[in-house]
Formats: sequence, structure tokens, C-alpha cells
Amino acid sequence: MLDKIFNALKSYNNKINEVEYQFYKEKKNFVEIYERNRFLESEIEHRTNELNQANRSILALSNILDTMNSSEPLSEIVKKIVDRLSADMGYVYAMLFQIVEEDGDSFLKVRAVSEGEYSTNISSILKKPVELLKIKSDESNIVSKIVQNQEFDFINNFEAVFESSNMELDEGQKEKLRAVFYPKCISLLPIKTQDSKFGAVLVVSQRKEITETEQNFLKLFTNQVDLAITIAGLFETIRNQAVTDPMTGLYNRRYFSSYIVQEVERSSRLKQPFSLITLDLDHLKQINDTFGHSIGDEAICTIAHVLKKNARNIDISVRFGGEEFGILLPGIDSKGAMVAAERLRVAIEKESVKEVGHVTASIGVATFLEHTDNIDELMEIVDQAMYRAKKNGRNRVVLASVEQKESWTEIAFDTLREILLSPDGELSSRIEPDIKKELEKFFDTNPKELTEKLFQLSDDIIKRYDPMHSEKNSIKEKIHLASKLAKEAKLDEEEIDKIKLSIILYDLGNLFVPEEILLKPGPLNRKEAYQISQHPTIAVKQILKPVEKIQNIFPIVEHHHENWDGSGYPGQLSGEKIPIGSRIIFIVDAYCALISDRPYRRAYSQEEALKILEEGSNSKWDGNLVKLFISIIKQ
Repeated sequence: MLDKIFNALKSYNNKINEVEYQFYKEKKNFVEIYERNRFLESEIEHRTNELNQANRSILALSNILDTMNSSEPLSEIVKKIVDRLSADMGYVYAMLFQIVEEDGDSFLKVRAVSEGEYSTNISSILKKPVELLKIKSDESNIVSKIVQNQEFDFINNFEAVFESSNMELDEGQKEKLRAVFYPKCISLLPIKTQDSKFGAVLVVSQRKEITETEQNFLKLFTNQVDLAITIAGLFETIRNQAVTDPMTGLYNRRYFSSYIVQEVERSSRLKQPFSLITLDLDHLKQINDTFGHSIGDEAICTIAHVLKKNARNIDISVRFGGEEFGILLPGIDSKGAMVAAERLRVAIEKESVKEVGHVTASIGVATFLEHTDNIDELMEIVDQAMYRAKKNGRNRVVLASVEQKESWTEIAFDTLREILLSPDGELSSRIEPDIKKELEKFFDTNPKELTEKLFQLSDDIIKRYDPMHSEKNSIKEKIHLASKLAKEAKLDEEEIDKIKLSIILYDLGNLFVPEEILLKPGPLNRKEAYQISQHPTIAVKQILKPVEKIQNIFPIVEHHHENWDGSGYPGQLSGEKIPIGSRIIFIVDAYCALISDRPYRRAYSQEEALKILEEGSNSKWDGNLVKLFISIIKQ
């Protein structure tokens, strides 16, 4: 009996052991499966993170590549670079440094920083914008060191960026920066463009360390940044060349002409004046003739240096051409402008040019909304003030005068009114009554609008006998070119005004020439050529003669088609016997005609037109004036 019980217990125990074995075996399989699943989940998460990182890297590189296809300024490109690092790659902060030259020394300056919480915290701790940071280009600072050695580096203390800089930190600031950035890893990567050092990129990661994959990406990223910055730099160079004078680095006339329009709009809207200073280097011709043009160029660059040194950030300094310069002073009235102009005069006089010694400048000042609210009148009266400074002994500042003698525009306007509306005038008798009524309204104009109205009326008259008259040969453009040429020829203010007045009136005789002759596509016969040759005489003796106040311009008007060699008309005058005003108008008129379409030919290019003028020097046109004119157009 006991044997049976014992055997039964033994059998039961064996079954329990067998169950326990099976359970242990299943448990082991389950643990193995569980561990395998955990490994797979970890591997999937790792691979997913790598894939996400790769996608972000591709996106960041793609965005950098996009910047290469744009023509945005370099400042915009570097800002996009740091923003891409934050937005696409998840870095909490990024900043970009650029090497700059200041007073003969090389520095690293912050060119762009990413926006966000960290940027705000840094500015709060520094109590000033981090963009003011400036690091000398040596190995005393970690950033300058990696730029000098062109090697990547990784740090954990952000405050090291400020060592040996213009922003030395106290212990409290260092402690606060450590609290913000610890234990994040900070990567420093050098940037170069082509074969020259450009600066560095700093990025702050959420992690303590950066993986090898991320390091490889950052190297690839900076290579693309190098190319993007190089292309942006080329665009910026080309853009600067288009708006700056190559010799002095100041803005050129083209940029100034567009900028002053914007400033006039802003000034008129805010009822806030701005002032314009123009200055002319004294005795440049004498300097060139005595010491050579290289010394003359040095004198010009000396003036430019003084303008740059004394101008505010918002001032616009310009070289109009030759020895003539200007500064536009936003928000400055005439009183402040006179102070600034006198400071410039003194600064110029203190400068020394080798072999020449000290140079001087004659300066004019005028203020928008105070002297006039018309751009053309502003340019004219400030030039008049500058020429009065020259006439009164040079090396002085003259303020534009509101109460001046009757201007050439007023004389021209009154003259046109008289010859077009006077019952006894030659032209008046040819004008229809309804047109006369329109003209009467036209002449009843606001004095402030006089100049523009004058140009408009003159162009309208010309279109009556020249339907192809356009902006290229407009009265305004001709006056601008003729004034510039007259100034280069050293004519005084009174002579220049006579030329301007003559340009308004010199071609009125064409109104008496039949339209079929003026617009004839082929060669003129002898009779037709004679009729054309009489239009200057008709203008003087039939149209303008009754107007007493313009008698002094008759020689200029009558002889504006005389050739230098004496083969012109109507008087066959030659050389210096031709009034210089006539010679200037003849060149400007010919150039504007050459670059405009005609019934019998296409418009010539600027280069072709200048070549024709050059070929006609000392036969058709005054050779010396042609040289000056070509120089003006090329500038």
C-alpha cells in the first residue's frame, strides 16, 4: 500500500517537474521574443531617427542650394543660413561670423544670428545685442582660432566665445550663460570662399555630444555655405559696381537720382526737410596739368575719404563725376546743413595730397521744403550756390538764396507765353483758337510746378514737327547733358543758364518747315536742304526777335548748326568763332538724335553714337568738347 502511494507521489512529482520544465522553456522563449522585440523597436527608433536626420539634412542642403539660384544680398543669404540650421536641423541657436577690415586691423564680427528663445536670453544677459560682438583675428579666441587654422572644434562653454573680445564678461554673466547652454554641445566650423577665409558658423545642439554622422553633415553643410556665400558675394559685387563710382567707392549719379526721388516722397509725406550739399574740388585742372592725372585722381579720392569719414550712416555720399561731389542729409534743415558743410570744408582743407599739399573745395547748400519742393529746382539752386562759392574766391560755403534774380525757367516760360499767345507773334497767328484756350490754362500754373510744366510744354511743341520725339531726346535730358558738358568746360553760371534757355527755344524754327520735309525718309534735294538750313535764322529773326529779355541768346540759337570746319549753316562760321553755347548744343543735339529712331534709320547704340561723334571731331564738332562729352556719357 505504501509502495503504491509512494509510486503515485513519484509519478505526480515527475509530472509537476515536466510542467515546470515546459513552463520554464516557454518563459525562456517568451523572454527571448520580448528582448528581440525590444531590440527591434530600439533599432527601428534608431533607424527612424537616422532617417529623420537624413531628411532634415537633405532639406537643409536643398534650401542652401536654393539660395545659390537667387540674387539676394549677402546679408539676406547669411541670415537664411542661420535660420535654416535652426528650422531644418533643430539646432537651438546658430550664429555666423565674417572677417572684416577696420582701420588696418582684421576682426570677426557677427553677421547673422538665429531668432528665438536663446537669442533673447543671450541679449538679456549681455544687456546689448550680440551682433555688436567683435573678435580680433588672432588665436586668442576660440572662434578666431578655428578660422585661422581652418579646423572644426567642439566646446561646452558658450562664454568662451566672448574671451579676448570687445565684450568681456563678468562672472555673473558667465554663470548665466553656463546655465542657459549647459550641457549642450557647441560646434564651431570655419567658412572660406574660394581660397580665402570668410569667417565661421557656430551651432548649438540639444545633445551633449555630436555623432560622427552629424559631424559629416556639418562639414558638407559648410561646403555648401561656402559656395552660397561666394555666389552671393559675386552678386553683391556686381550690384555695388552698378551703383558706385569705381574710383572712390561713393554712390554714382544713377543711384543718387533714384534715391533722391524716394527721399522727396518721404520728406513730402512727413513734412520733414532734407538738405543737399554739393561741392567741387578747386583747381583740379591745374593739378592735372601741373602734377599729372594720377595726382589729380589722388586729390579726388581724398575728397571721397573726407566725405565717408564725416557722413552719418543715413547720409548718401555721391560722386557726380569729375571733381563734383554731393551729400544728401535726410532730416537736416539748412542751419544744420551749413554746420555740416563748414565741417566738411575744414576737414578737406586739413587733408594733404602728395606734391600738391592742401586742397580745397567750393560748397553749395540747399534744403528741400525750405528753398523749393521741386527736385530739379533743388539741384539747380544748390549748383548755383556752389558756383557762387567758386566765383567769390573758392574754399567757402554758400547757402542757396530763395530771393534770386529771375531764373532761366521763368524767362523761358514767359517767352513761350509771349510767342504762343501774343496776337502779334509769328507763331500765335498759326495756332488754332481752341488750342490757344488750352495754352492759356497751361500757362496759369503754380510757380512750384514751373520747371516740369516748362519741360512738358517744350516737348509737346517739338512733337508737332517731330512725332518720334521721345525721352531719349527730351528737353529735360538735353538740358541735363548740356549743363554737365558746360560745367566740364568751366563755363560760369550765367553762360550755363543761357544754354539752358537756348535749348528750350533753339528749334522753334522747325515749326515753319513743312512736315513732309522734316520726316522725309530719303535724301533732301537742294531746295529742301535750304529750307532746313533756314530754321535757326527763322527762330531768331521771326519768332524770338520781339522778346527783348532773350536778345543775349540769339547768337547761340542762330549758330547751333555751324560745323567746326566752317561747312555748316547758316553763317559758315568755324572754330572759336562759333559761340561755345552753340557748339555744346550741337554736340548734345546730335547725340540725342543718333540714339533715337528716325524715319530713315534705326537708333544707334550708345557706343555707335559716341564713335560717330569721335569720328566727326574737329571737322563737324569741337574736338575738345567731344572728348569731354564722351567722358561724361561713359561715367
